[in-house]
Amino acid sequence: KQLVGQLGCWTYFQSIKSPANEKFISDFQAWLAKSDVPGIVKEGRVTCSPMVLSYVGVYLWKAAVEKAGTFEVDKVIAELEKGISFDGPGGTVTSQKNHHVTKNVFIGETKADGQFKILKSYDNVYGEPFLKGTFKAK
Repeated sequence: KQLVGQLGCWTYFQSIKSPANEKFISDFQAWLAKSDVPGIVKEGRVTCSPMVLSYVGVYLWKAAVEKAGTFEVDKVIAELEKGISFDGPGGTVTSQKNHHVTKNVFIGETKADGQFKILKSYDNVYGEPFLKGTFKAK
């Protein structure tokens, strides 16, 4: 209750309306329902940005391995540095030469149900690992 109306800025909110997000949420809920992990809380669980970042990371790695045709680290990294895209729950994510990703960013307002009303989105935000302007995209 105390957070209603507060703003948040993330690369993912569960309230994003897209087929990829609907599938992600559905798959997560299905996993929860059948999970027998000791102590796991099943009620009221939501998806979040760290979950999605881990999820897309695995799929970007998978695509890089497939393009490289090997699990050899240097060859997989070389493919990631070329730019591989994956359509994830928060939109398209693309690997960059600097080992970060380009992804969408959302500003949302907390609602009473614990979700976020998305107020503004920024598409394809370039991942800048250093102080602004010290890395130049090629």
